[in-house]
Amino acid sequence: MKYSIIQPEKRFSNLQFKPKIESDGQISSSIFTCGKCKTQVSFDTDDLQEHFGVNKSILEDRVKCFFDQVRPLDEIKWEYFFDFACKNCGMQIRIIYQPWQFGLTVYGFYITYVIEIDASEL
Repeated sequence: MKYSIIQPEKRFSNLQFKPKIESDGQISSSIFTCGKCKTQVSFDTDDLQEHFGVNKSILEDRVKCFFDQVRPLDEIKWEYFFDFACKNCGMQIRIIYQPWQFGLTVYGFYITYVIEIDASEL
């Protein structure tokens, strides 16, 4: 499979997701733009929080395994991932991100890498 590791600023409008502060309920969001078809998807702090500490992917096992091999997560840096497929063109995408601690159990997140596999390569 052919893949590309992309600098996240080429796909996201914002790389930092501030923590949701219970008192005001505000969360950060960012627009992801597919590198192939330019479809845009909005992500927010809750999307990354939902996958924080979870080693599951919505993609096929062989795609998850391929992502794991080409760019293993750095556990020392507390890297986590969020996998999805573009709803328009089927591009397989892995977002790698790191948490930063805001409070005792409150985290914000920073996008560090984007990996893409064109659906025609599967």
